[in-house]
Amino acid sequence: MQQACLPADLHAPWIEPRDTPGRFAQYLARIRWTEHAGFLVIDRADGGLADFININEIMLGAFASGYLGYAAFAGKAGCGLMGDGLAQVVGIASARWACTDWQPTSSRPTSRRSRWS
Repeated sequence: MQQACLPADLHAPWIEPRDTPGRFAQYLARIRWTEHAGFLVIDRADGGLADFININEIMLGAFASGYLGYAAFAGKAGCGLMGDGLAQVVGIASARWACTDWQPTSSRPTSRRSRWS
């Protein structure tokens, strides 16, 4: 839980932190649904959690698509890890669900750091 702290100055008010066992359990239950998936980005330098990436409202078939949500954990924002993580998640999702249409839903829609905005 401590490692998964979201910096409030980056993410408030768009994302609620999963900062208690109950909130984290709710998150895990949600990403078990077939229309949601969750991924953690690991910092290979120290083995710590860097970011998380969610794919929500996954649609299959002719309209294969999903909404990307993502955020950095405290101390990892601006380290260049999110781009690699997003590339890997998009690759996994494209292979697993044939998703080709991605709609970003970042925590800071107007962030200059995001290439998706």
